[in-house]
Amino acid sequence: MIDDRFDVIVVGAGMAGNAAALTMAKRGLKVLQLERGEHSGSKNVRSEILNADMLAELIPDFRKDAPLERHVTEQRFWMLDDCSRLGCAIALTSSATGVRTASPLSAPSSTNGSPPR
Repeated sequence: MIDDRFDVIVVGAGMAGNAAALTMAKRGLKVLQLERGEHSGSKNVRSEILNADMLAELIPDFRKDAPLERHVTEQRFWMLDDCSRLGCAIALTSSATGVRTASPLSAPSSTNGSPPR
């Protein structure tokens, strides 16, 4: 292997490394992929939401064999500052039906009617 030549070396076999290696190999490049863990993604220390539509572009029938834990059915986003908060929940279904707010929008105000600083 020491005499082998590669067009590219991908370090890491997590989601990004696998996508990069697969994309380049499909385009005809000679790819070497290195992973320090026992198996692909074993050193991934954060939970992650898999964007299945993007993965399906790389591997169209991945859902048959992928060890997916569960489907995300709702995501919540919050924006906060010292005086206000805004939140929304997005229901994720096979067909989008819209966005509903998780809490009413509250516009902060001071006692004299001027905007807060």
